[in-house]
Amino acid sequence: MAVERKDWRHTDRTGVALAGFIGGLVLVLMVATAVFFMVVVGWIEEGDRTLRVCGAVAWMYGWVYLYYKWTRWATSWWKVLGGEN
Repeated sequence: MAVERKDWRHTDRTGVALAGFIGGLVLVLMVATAVFFMVVVGWIEEGDRTLRVCGAVAWMYGWVYLYYKWTRWATSWWKVLGGEN
C-alpha cells in the first residue's frame, strides 16, 4: 500500500496560506532591499536623491510583482485567500 503524500505547495487552510504569503513577502522584500542598497545604490550618484527614491520604488514594485506571479504559479495561497474553489 502506498501512502499518498500531500503536495507541500497546496493548502486548504486560510491561516497557513496567509502565514506563508506574508512570511514569503517579507523575506523577498528584505532581500530585495538589501541587494538594492548594497549594489544598485552604488551605481547612482550620491547627489541624485530623486533617482534613488524612484529606483527604490521601482525595484520593490518589480520584486513584489515577481513574488505575486510566483505565488500564483507555484502555490494555492491566492485561491484560499480569495475564497475560490
